Amino acid sequence: MAHGENNAKVIIFYDSGDDNETSKSEAKQLRFFIEKNGYTCQTDDEIRIPGTEVIQTIHNSINHNDRIIILITDQSASKGWFTFAVLSALENIIVENRMRLLVAYKGNRREDVGFLKTGLLSLTPKTFVDLNEWQGYDRLLKQLQSKYDLSIHT
Repeated sequence: MAHGENNAKVIIFYDSGDDNETSKSEAKQLRFFIEKNGYTCQTDDEIRIPGTEVIQTIHNSINHNDRIIILITDQSASKGWFTFAVLSALENIIVENRMRLLVAYKGNRREDVGFLKTGLLSLTPKTFVDLNEWQGYDRLLKQLQSKYDLSIHT
């Protein structure tokens, strides 16, 4: 795919509520990479209305975006229970809308984020992308481009 030929919109959710500079830096780097490859991309800190719950922000973004990336860094991994709660709350909506969902992680081992799969039918092995791996960002891009619905098996 040539640069600039993709009309898909992507939203990156990360640990933006706690002024986490490490996660913010990783989100900006990921956003730059995604935009460089022709996608329209935003991060949740750009669209969040002060005082609005993260779950409500994600619900609102579903109607305006084609893909959702949950970004987990070393700094946000300790809040995995929160990520699990958010994904659990959104699972039915994600499946109903055939939303492409990816869980990207950087600075964490797969085992550290693998617990998110527990009880969440929508999360398949292809949902998880390790940005630490060689060509991890390229693998994420390939998953974004995929016509296969990453949220459910068909």
